[in-house]
Amino acid sequence: MADIKKAKNLTATDSAKVEIKPETKSVTSAPAPAVKAAEAPAAKKPAAKKTGHKPATAKKTAATKNAPAKRAAVTAKSVADKKATATAKKTAVAKKTAVKKTATKKVVAKKEAPKAATRKRKAEAVDKTDVVKTALWKAINKAKVKKIKGEIAIQVFADGLDSFYVAVKDGHPEIERYYYNNNNGQLVTTEAELLKIAKGKYDILSAVKSEKANFDGNLSSLLKIIEMF
Repeated sequence: MADIKKAKNLTATDSAKVEIKPETKSVTSAPAPAVKAAEAPAAKKPAAKKTGHKPATAKKTAATKNAPAKRAAVTAKSVADKKATATAKKTAVAKKTAVKKTATKKVVAKKEAPKAATRKRKAEAVDKTDVVKTALWKAINKAKVKKIKGEIAIQVFADGLDSFYVAVKDGHPEIERYYYNNNNGQLVTTEAELLKIAKGKYDILSAVKSEKANFDGNLSSLLKIIEMF
């Protein structure tokens, strides 16, 4: 009986050992699921990469789309800057040129000032003669001149004036600043008396008697010339 009990006990012990072994195996084999559980998150990494790549691609796409607009803006700005620079340069050159021209004109004006004064003095003398000549020319009565036949010329002398002649050739009057060869006489008077003749109805005989005018030549030719005005 004792042996049977021992046998039973041994059997129970052995059975207990046999039962423990599976538990030990289950304990030792427990890490395997843990490894699998740890590997599961690693499988999600590609998904994280996909979500990470999408914004970068979107940014690149947006940058690529906006590149022409940015280039166009940069080009437009550079063109505008170049135009502004060119305009500023032109304005500066124009100002410098204007200043140089003004300075040159002033220098030339200073150099020519004495010459201009000399010319003015000569011009004043010439103008006085021209004033008298113009006054006489405007006062000529063409109807009376046409009645004069042949050729008549009177040389005129006056203080401060160049000598000139008054002539009629076949009904055509002439007043020129030259000496007329073979003239019909020479009238010596003043600028004031010549202007009076230009006004018309001048009494040449009274002027000669009062010595306001002197005449040397054919008196009838002088009277015909005076009647022209």
